[in-house]
Amino acid sequence: MFSEDQNQCCKYVMGIVHDAAAYMPDLIEYFAEEHGSMDIKAGVMGKTDIETMTMSAYRWGIMQC
Repeated sequence: MFSEDQNQCCKYVMGIVHDAAAYMPDLIEYFAEEHGSMDIKAGVMGKTDIETMTMSAYRWGIMQC
């Protein structure tokens, strides 16, 4: 993605480099295993309902999909 304003100045650029973060752990797994009792807030963008749960519960919920 790339966007310029009317003066041809860059507003934003996004690039994707495949496997650039391959050395990093899965962040959901990492936080659920290392900080499972950490409270997080999750919700659907555009909706006002925000749920508070632990990181372990969040991981369990997304693994059910």
